[in-house]
Amino acid sequence: MATGLPTLGQLLPSTNIEIFLERLEQYFICKEVKDEAKVATLITSIGEEAYITLRSLCQPVQVAQKSYADLKKLLTTHFAPKPSELAARFRFQQRTQQAGESFTAFIAGLQALSADCNFGESLNERLRDQLVFGLRSDAYRAKLLEVVEPTFESLQTKAMSLESAERSSLEMSQRASESVANLQFVSKRGSRKQVTPSAHHRGHRVSGSDNGGSGNGGSGNGSGNGSGNGGGGSSCKSCGGSHERHSCKFRDAKCHACGKVGHIRKVCQSTKQAKLHMLQEVRMAPTVEGACDTQVPIFAVRPTGSNAGPTVMLLVNGQECQFVIDTGSAVTLMPQQLQQKLLPQLQLAPSAAVLRTFTNERFHPRGQATVCVQHNAQQLQLPLLVVDKGDTALLGRDWLAHLRLDWPKIMAQVHAVSTDSDISDLHERFAAVFEDRLGEYRHGKVRLNVVDGAQPRFFKARPVPYALRERVDEELQRLEANGIISAVKHSDWASPIVPVVKKDGGVRICGDYTQTFNPACLTEQYPLPKIEDLFAKLGGGCKWTKLDLSNAFLQLPLAEDSKAFVTINTPKGLYQFNRMPFGIKCATAIFQQTLDTLLGDLDSVQVFVDDILVTGKTMHQHKKNLEEVLQRLLDSGLRLNKQKSQFFMDSVEYLGYRIDACGLSPLTDRVAAIQDAPAPKDISQLRSFLGMLTQYGRFLPNLSTVVAPLNQLLAKDVRWTWDKPQQTAFSEAKRLLLHSPVLVHYNPDLPLRLECDASPYGVGVVLSHRIGNKDCAVAFASRTLNAAQRGYSQLDKEALAIMFGLHRFHQFLYGRRFTIVTDHLPLLGLLGEWKGIPAHAAARMQRWAIRLASYDYALEFRPTEKHANCDSLSRLPLPQQFEEETAVNSLLIDEGAGSAATAATVARLTRTDAVLGRVLRCLQTGSTICADLTDFARRQSELSIDQGCVLWGARVVVPAALRQQVLNELHQAHPGISRMRALARSYVWWPSIDKDLEATVKACRTCQLNQADPSKAPVQPWPFPTEPWERLHIDYAGPVDGRTYLVLVDAHSKWPEVHRMSGTTATATISCLREIFARLGLPRTLVSDNGPQFASAEFAEFVSSNGIRHIFSAPFHPATNGQAERFVQVLKRHLSKCGHSDAQLQRLLMAYRNTPHSVSGTAPSQLLIGRRLRSRLDLLTPSLTSAMQQRQQHQFQQQRPARQFQPGDRVLYRDFSTAARAGESSRWAEGVIVNAGTRNCTVDSGRGVQARHADQLLAASAGLAESNSSTTPAEDCAAPDVGGTSTSPQADTADSANEAPRRYPDRVRAPPDRLMLQ
Repeated sequence: MATGLPTLGQLLPSTNIEIFLERLEQYFICKEVKDEAKVATLITSIGEEAYITLRSLCQPVQVAQKSYADLKKLLTTHFAPKPSELAARFRFQQRTQQAGESFTAFIAGLQALSADCNFGESLNERLRDQLVFGLRSDAYRAKLLEVVEPTFESLQTKAMSLESAERSSLEMSQRASESVANLQFVSKRGSRKQVTPSAHHRGHRVSGSDNGGSGNGGSGNGSGNGSGNGGGGSSCKSCGGSHERHSCKFRDAKCHACGKVGHIRKVCQSTKQAKLHMLQEVRMAPTVEGACDTQVPIFAVRPTGSNAGPTVMLLVNGQECQFVIDTGSAVTLMPQQLQQKLLPQLQLAPSAAVLRTFTNERFHPRGQATVCVQHNAQQLQLPLLVVDKGDTALLGRDWLAHLRLDWPKIMAQVHAVSTDSDISDLHERFAAVFEDRLGEYRHGKVRLNVVDGAQPRFFKARPVPYALRERVDEELQRLEANGIISAVKHSDWASPIVPVVKKDGGVRICGDYTQTFNPACLTEQYPLPKIEDLFAKLGGGCKWTKLDLSNAFLQLPLAEDSKAFVTINTPKGLYQFNRMPFGIKCATAIFQQTLDTLLGDLDSVQVFVDDILVTGKTMHQHKKNLEEVLQRLLDSGLRLNKQKSQFFMDSVEYLGYRIDACGLSPLTDRVAAIQDAPAPKDISQLRSFLGMLTQYGRFLPNLSTVVAPLNQLLAKDVRWTWDKPQQTAFSEAKRLLLHSPVLVHYNPDLPLRLECDASPYGVGVVLSHRIGNKDCAVAFASRTLNAAQRGYSQLDKEALAIMFGLHRFHQFLYGRRFTIVTDHLPLLGLLGEWKGIPAHAAARMQRWAIRLASYDYALEFRPTEKHANCDSLSRLPLPQQFEEETAVNSLLIDEGAGSAATAATVARLTRTDAVLGRVLRCLQTGSTICADLTDFARRQSELSIDQGCVLWGARVVVPAALRQQVLNELHQAHPGISRMRALARSYVWWPSIDKDLEATVKACRTCQLNQADPSKAPVQPWPFPTEPWERLHIDYAGPVDGRTYLVLVDAHSKWPEVHRMSGTTATATISCLREIFARLGLPRTLVSDNGPQFASAEFAEFVSSNGIRHIFSAPFHPATNGQAERFVQVLKRHLSKCGHSDAQLQRLLMAYRNTPHSVSGTAPSQLLIGRRLRSRLDLLTPSLTSAMQQRQQHQFQQQRPARQFQPGDRVLYRDFSTAARAGESSRWAEGVIVNAGTRNCTVDSGRGVQARHADQLLAASAGLAESNSSTTPAEDCAAPDVGGTSTSPQADTADSANEAPRRYPDRVRAPPDRLMLQ
């Protein structure tokens, strides 16, 4: 029995319930706790808070009434609910080795995370992969990749051995450096002193100072003249030696540090600034509580930017603390201000130590404490001093002597003196993230959805401009080579392409999805981040980093069933996008959701579509957050645009606000179009400005009074003068407009409108919210048109205004639904929401239409008189100009560009070709071609030269450098091997051309994916079953005329079963099979295709429970189930000829079952049930049964005729009463016929009606009737004894004459011998 309660600690929400219960089980074993005491022990050991929770979980049952197993299950479910398997696998895949984390800790972390992943048999393989993927060190990863046939155990052993070797090497290096330091040190004067480690504190070494501090080895307060135990003299300023300078051999030497002559690097004064802080010698007791006269030198450091010195992050009492490494400080100390912030619970003890600064000032620490220090799997108890002043924790030599630090990383900090070096380090460490290639997201594929009932739309390919044809072909080849698109043979969906010329002359291919996928797209509802979300995550940062994803949407792979929706139709055929393309309206929400899933749990990180914003409260935290983001991007396969990414910025702008170190502030440029608008210069501009004021007049108080000087200029016969009253009114009107309720803050929950207008010299846009029936402005913008833009048509200018609005307010508009308002009606037919990209418009307009396609917008027309706000901005624009992409004007034709390979190219490459060059020279000189050129030597008589090209007959011999290009040209239309050979034989030749042609076709992915089916394999018949109903073939036929039939065929007898089905579910199929099996029994084997009803778990359970072996045919190979498929054809053909009624179906089954089968030669009915089914055809065959019946009838007729009775005849009928059967009365009784039949009659006996057969009736004579009438009632009761001896000879004679002879003899009935008891 237990003698005490377990000391497991209280069960808290943060407690690991599994570990708690495991320890409790061990306690039960240790104390031999019986089963009936386990519940009580559990209750008393979990604590009050956990017990209250347990009581609630057990309600309404008392806790003590539950078993230990039930309580254990309740606690496990409550404190450790089963996590999501997907979430657990995501965390497992995101787990990487942290900075300073040992291999052992990393592997233990991976194994812990895999507990909820349910990897099953692939656990070791997953652990092995993540161990290699998650390593921080590329060198270690390379070592692990060298292992042949790697397993998790082998890689784990290899990794731990590498870590152990590195640790041992580091310890040996540290001990060697400590031994050297303990031997001697050099003072400023150059004197050498022998040092013996103190008996009290052998862990600290003595150090000298190059900064003018004392150099003696005693009290440490000497004058620095070098006097001490070792004596000394004057120091040479050229080399530091103990001699005079005029006799020094380095007097004329050149210093390698400063470049000056007269000294060497060792004594150069310019190097002192770069040295670490070296202080006086140290004498310390084993603990800080040493003698009162102990003096400990320190050097207080105040960090300034990147010159703060190397730092290290340590875990002190479970709290992260950053220390500046200072080898000049003998002890480790922390300022009181920092200690109260990080370690408020730390209990300080008095300290007798005396600290001495670099300037020889002495002071006492506030206190000391022993703390638990953890770093890189190390855990030590070390002393910590707390001082009054300062704001930086110093890591002194007392801790450095015991801690094993990552010195290469620390030295990297020493050399990282600028932000540029930090950026370069990130680029180097995460070089794969910044690679100039397309990334691919590894954690899932994008699935596109369409609305119910959406019909596929197919558009033919549009003609490509002649000037762009070659570049479009090259771009298609590049996209296909990179796996972005794949050629397909056919598709129900197809969108035309629109090529857009980039600034570098390249072409970007965009699909026009405005009339195909976008109208049918089921829009993803995922919100973009709000300004509150942005400030909550990025507020309080010191610097900001903006990461730009390269070709953002194309980095997300598409699911197989979604690729058809984004098929593009090009002049070269159909292509499907394998990645999410630009131009589909749901792309923004999908990409935002994907990145939020990847990075949403990180602090100080915010994602806005393809931009990732990173910050941190300190530079160290910023770098740490940035490294975590880059690591996750690397693990997920995404790539960044190195040129567009910006690092360590002072501020970031988003949704009209600026976030910097000072906090959140609104941007002034959203109202600059009003605030900085120039004064009107003529009546037209003034009318536009007043029109805008009128539109917002309801929000502007005293407007008519303010603008009165301006209205005076509109009067007739008034000369235009712009003086001080007009300027004052103009400024006051702008002030009212900016400070009135007309200007509101952006709200993502309100409808958004972009109002655009253009004038001959400017464009203006207003971003506004629709609140009720009012438009309240969010921001204004205007720009002046440049000289080229002023030459645009008015249609292009109005479209340019829309483009300017999209460019200016992209952050507000992208990813959400909004309305574009214009006063130019033709734009609705050109750039409408569901209008296709105009094929024959100018290239500039096509570019704008493509850009609009990526927004979710509606285009609305508003008359000019109601469009005064934008009209005013366009007529009073700001002087800045809006530059847009240079347009490309080209002619739309269908012809493509010719091949780049020409005869001049062939001649030039022939001369430089190693083989053809020799052949060319031999042909030119008439010499014999060398024997090693066998292919050419055999054809020398057929070879010739034409314009520098070698010809074989009429075919050009192609040099090696040009052969691949010729092969590509021959295979441009993707012909087969034979057609390529036929085409090549008309133009070109080179040795092994046939093999190269064959290899080209076999290497072409398009040809391989679209090749014909292989020749069919020889038919393999099923083994013939040995008995009927052993193997059945099942399949569904139809729908035929709206009806579906279940077909079942016996492989032995060919007996078919067909049932009309109302549904094809597994439940309906099983119900029908149960009925069939109840009549004909269970088969041994059932063969079916892969239909969902046959492949379901319910059907599998049905066949398994009935002992039936279920065999599936190969997918899309109906010949495997040919028995059922053949009868399905018979059934369909019969129903199409005879109709679909049930009668016709039964007639088919009747005929098929009775007809001898072509395989067996016997009718299925005979093989299954042993006989043929009777049909109407059997009536034609003479029947043995009919002959026998006729013969029996003839024999019967030869006998005497049957007795006939008529109603009213008096008869004697057999009496079956009890008395008659007992012999107490006569066997016959008298009666009258009531109803008479051929064999059965009904007799009225006077006591009731009796039914009797003719064999049970006798005709009564007339004499019997008369005698009955004259007898007494007593005599009346006795029936004549027909079977006995007659007492009247006359009666016997009469009876003999009237009665028919009996068929059976009379039975003699003896009276029973009854037991008579007295």
